[in-house]
Amino acid sequence: MSAALKVLKYELEDVRRSRGVLAYTMLLLCATEALLRFNGDAGKTLLSLLSVVVLVVPLVSLLFGATYLYGARDFIELLLAQPLPRGALFRGLYLGLSLPLAAGLVLGIGLPFL
Repeated sequence: MSAALKVLKYELEDVRRSRGVLAYTMLLLCATEALLRFNGDAGKTLLSLLSVVVLVVPLVSLLFGATYLYGARDFIELLLAQPLPRGALFRGLYLGLSLPLAAGLVLGIGLPFL
């Protein structure tokens, strides 16, 4: 197993235990459901939801990423001292943070439309 996959596996397990991604998913789920109920039309809901997503997704991604990386700073320093490629380490860290946030976005917006 490559170093990036090992780091990705650890990151996914660590992010799974946090409640931030679950709260983010529930926020998007509630916003989408509310817009669908109030508008009634899927086209109007998508236009309204676009405004919400353009504001919320970058803000949440930035806040969650910064707080998570600050909290895991000692672990990242330990990994940087190990003999593994830095590119693999940073790929694993990036994918470990971005995949759960992307899955939360897809679930939060996609479930009400189903």
